[in-house]
Amino acid sequence: MNLLPELTFFIAGLSKAVCGGLRVAYVVPPAALFKTLKRRILATHWTLPPLMAEIATRWINDGTAMTTLSTKKTEAEIRHRLAYKIIGAPFIKEKAASSYVWIDLPSEWTAEIFINEAFENRVAVLGDGSFRVTPEALKPGIRLCLGAAPDRQRLETGLIKIAAMLKDGPGGSFGII
Repeated sequence: MNLLPELTFFIAGLSKAVCGGLRVAYVVPPAALFKTLKRRILATHWTLPPLMAEIATRWINDGTAMTTLSTKKTEAEIRHRLAYKIIGAPFIKEKAASSYVWIDLPSEWTAEIFINEAFENRVAVLGDGSFRVTPEALKPGIRLCLGAAPDRQRLETGLIKIAAMLKDGPGGSFGII
């Protein structure tokens, strides 16, 4: 917002940060575009469900939203450190806490084979095809969601399996042909 305040819209939703079912977002437009935005919203949307708006407003005002966000952020940091400790460099590049990690695959792996073998090991990951902008944009990799496991123990179990796969290489998940 600071670089181009006359062109920047700030949009923040609560569904990821606070509660998945709380489908409420707020937008702060540039002052000169406020009336235009208001007219377009009124022309294209009927209304926000009042109960959602009421819950969001109460949670923001009473601190529930900020407490929940802080708790989620702390948990994401803990889980990210765990992933970095178990899998680590060179596979995980980013050290900043996030609810997912991108894992660069060694050359002997394709994303498709890795996904299949991870699935056989009861670990769900997403391949690079879901996140490519262009085919040559990324080397083969997978995206591992750190928040999907219901607890840290299950996450650790999955991370250990992923680390072993990266160390051992493909194990022939397609079987003998």
